[in-house]
Amino acid sequence: MHRYVRGRGTVAAAVLAAAMLALCCSCALLPVEDEVPPPPLIRSYETETYEFASVQRGDITESVRISCSYTPARKEELAFEEGGVIISAIYVSEGDHVEQGQVVAELERGEILEQIESCEYDISVQKLLRTQLDEDAGYTARSYDLQISAAEDSGDAEAAERLREQKQSAAETAQSQRNIYSTKITSLQNKLDELRGISEKRQLVAPFAGTVTAVKSSSVETLSVAGDDVVTIADKSTSVFIVSGEDASYFEIGDKVSITISSTTYAATVVDGADYGGESSDTKSYIELDEYVPDIRDNATGSVTLVTDERTDVLWVPSGAVKSADGKDFVYMLDESNIRVVKYIETGFKAGGRVEVISGLELGEQVVVA
Repeated sequence: MHRYVRGRGTVAAAVLAAAMLALCCSCALLPVEDEVPPPPLIRSYETETYEFASVQRGDITESVRISCSYTPARKEELAFEEGGVIISAIYVSEGDHVEQGQVVAELERGEILEQIESCEYDISVQKLLRTQLDEDAGYTARSYDLQISAAEDSGDAEAAERLREQKQSAAETAQSQRNIYSTKITSLQNKLDELRGISEKRQLVAPFAGTVTAVKSSSVETLSVAGDDVVTIADKSTSVFIVSGEDASYFEIGDKVSITISSTTYAATVVDGADYGGESSDTKSYIELDEYVPDIRDNATGSVTLVTDERTDVLWVPSGAVKSADGKDFVYMLDESNIRVVKYIETGFKAGGRVEVISGLELGEQVVVA
């Protein structure tokens, strides 16, 4: 009997179909990548770079910068002694130059000046009267002399004696009148001196040639206040700077120094403070500019740089090149293969960003700074 048997091809096809379905389902479960990631970047080897400095020969200086403040050699603050009087005028402004004896301000003096003028006139009148009296007395005396001579020549001794008595009396009368005139003149002169003194006190006069550094603001009809500063004058022909505090001990009278003021440097000399109303000491020193500088401000400051220690003609390297470890100083250098190596050195004086090299390096050698 013939039996029908299903062929193997049919079974294989079914198995293949199932496998493909499963594969499709599994693919659907994988994440989707938008783009392919780039390959890793391969960098080339980078060599390290250094900053170098040469071993040099020169000077190493240690210095200190000291501040100082300006003060005029002389300064006068002018004030009226009399209060309650109208200030009639202030003739100067801050910054003006004045000469010695120049009137810089004054109080009302109209009435005083009138009294002075009247007094001067009265004195002149009394002096004129006294002069006239002297002339008349001289004339009278000569007249009597002639009469006496004539009487004597005529042999009239009694008349001559009488004339002598009259002459003496006239002379005494003239002298008495002269004394009155002289007394009046003296009294008037005393009054005039007093009035002139009052007038002078109502004027402020520059005691020396200098610069006006301060002026009191005033208006018409302002009344004076006794002792209140009106004008300040400074003598800037000599400029003095003061160093105060511990730094003053660096200076000795006679030292030559340099003062820097607003980036300009001036030669100066340390002077005795007693010459300017002060006293030099370990806590205050006075320094006078060697030249006249007219435009220094009252509150100006300066600086003096002093060398406190130094080494000359020595080998040195920048301080940034020197390192220390275990109590030893060393520098970095590059060998023939450009590899950084350590070289120990002996160092000395250090100041101003420089280090003295006593041994271990030669002039011109290159050391690593950074």
